Amino acid sequence: MENICETYSFLSVVVLVKYFIAIVQIAVPIILILYISFDLIKALVANDDKLMKKAITTSGKRLFYAVLLFVVPSIINLIIGILDTATNSQNTFLSCYNNATMEKVESLKLQEQNLKEIENKKIEEARESRRIERENNQKIREEAEKKNKEKTPSSTTDPNLCSGDSCTGTANFDPNDLTKPSNLTVSELTQTITKYAEGRDPRVKNFIPLAPAFIKAEKDYGINAIGIMSIDAHESGWASEKLAVVCNNLGGYRGKGTRPCSVSNHEGGFSGYNSKEEFIDKQANKLKTNYLIPGGKYFNGKGLRGISQKYLTGGKDHWVNNISKIGTTMAKIAKEVTGR
Repeated sequence: MENICETYSFLSVVVLVKYFIAIVQIAVPIILILYISFDLIKALVANDDKLMKKAITTSGKRLFYAVLLFVVPSIINLIIGILDTATNSQNTFLSCYNNATMEKVESLKLQEQNLKEIENKKIEEARESRRIERENNQKIREEAEKKNKEKTPSSTTDPNLCSGDSCTGTANFDPNDLTKPSNLTVSELTQTITKYAEGRDPRVKNFIPLAPAFIKAEKDYGINAIGIMSIDAHESGWASEKLAVVCNNLGGYRGKGTRPCSVSNHEGGFSGYNSKEEFIDKQANKLKTNYLIPGGKYFNGKGLRGISQKYLTGGKDHWVNNISKIGTTMAKIAKEVTGR
């Protein structure tokens, strides 16, 4: 009760009740006096004893009600006092009623406004703190990516890296580390895809024109070309799914793309791209920044298993196993093609 008596809304109601009682105490007696005067004057003018007797009786009742009305506040205080005694509340109810004044209400209103302003300020400070934290995390990721690029050895120090149109390292795909290079040229990857398609799924040939984009993604972002190609092969059915054909979306990505995407028999919200090459570049950047750099938003390791933890919601084992199978087979064929 003490707490509720210190609230603006509750005390405002109590004040209105007190004002209502005060108005009634003033208005009702005036009205009763007018009624009594009217009845008596009417009886005197009529010179009717019976009417006069009735007017006097009625006036007595009205006077009784008027007196009773004046003692209502005292009755209320008495009831409140009894409640306080019964509940051992140390005059809490009575104090609440007696302290209900406009000054108290205005004071509480001002206090609540101040508290609300303080609370809003705290909320804004918390939002600002989260914004700063996000910016700091973004800076950390960017610095980590920059350091990672700086640490990437050049072709003069690592024989496994390609230089120009030639590579010397062994054709490679490691499902546990997609940051290891494939050591393939565009021509070698094209031959590998062509040979992979022989006696297998004819849709594989859809990826032959995309070989330059996969090699470029490896050079620009340090992601194994066979690895990212195997992910897209699994996600898009070798670029045969409607989402890939209509929207150039090889990975089932949602959110803002570079153009609208609308595909029948699919839920909305998919990203659209101007070309499959553009999608591969965006995808590689996202994988590198968010999944493959320590400190990245979804980093759980550099392999397919680590990527799968946040890359998809279900079927993670099937996803990892199928992509590993595609990539391992592709790497084996690449070694036959290159002789390395």
